[in-house]
Amino acid sequence: MTTLILVRHGQSTGNLMGVYCGQIDFPLSDLGFAQAEQTGKYIKENYSIDTVYASDLKRAIQTAEPTARAFGLETIPDADLREICVGEWQGQNADLIFRTRAEEMTRWRTDSSYAPKGGESFGELRIRINRFLDRVLEANRDQTVAVFAHAGTIGTILARCIPNREERLALVKNGDFENASVTVLRFCGRDYADYLLVGYEGHLMELSSHTDGNVV
Repeated sequence: MTTLILVRHGQSTGNLMGVYCGQIDFPLSDLGFAQAEQTGKYIKENYSIDTVYASDLKRAIQTAEPTARAFGLETIPDADLREICVGEWQGQNADLIFRTRAEEMTRWRTDSSYAPKGGESFGELRIRINRFLDRVLEANRDQTVAVFAHAGTIGTILARCIPNREERLALVKNGDFENASVTVLRFCGRDYADYLLVGYEGHLMELSSHTDGNVV
């Protein structure tokens, strides 16, 4: 069986500003770097990692660095792990988008073929995440792999393994993943996994944030 340790990136400067990040290449904030270090320590103390993958966006690469360093590994960047592109909404205040584009937002979240102008649909996101999963599960059979990515990409991986939406949302507070949270899946095949941890934040108890980091 192959075990995937999925980590959402630490708080980014975009999260700190409260904007819709999407694929804008925001780096980590000071808190984000601290979260990355704590996550690296937690993984080192509890797991043995064979390979480290990360979205090629800075906030994911920077979050992966302490874990990769702890195991003497190189981080493998992969563009398929990027957050969903939200097109013209990227860089805009998230609360404003939720208020002024509510109808479009609802359609985007419920219609897998719909995309905001210049952005991706969730169907398109699913295609590239499935491509990544198929590749990684084939190349890392019976190994433990750390994957540093984004809320949208981790949620899409979880959706493949736990197709029941109600069960999936019940596993994570508000159906989302906090910055630097850890999710552990043990794959019994390509399309089914046992979930050992989902959205775990216990390793971050010493740190505090005054912002909501759940902006894509």
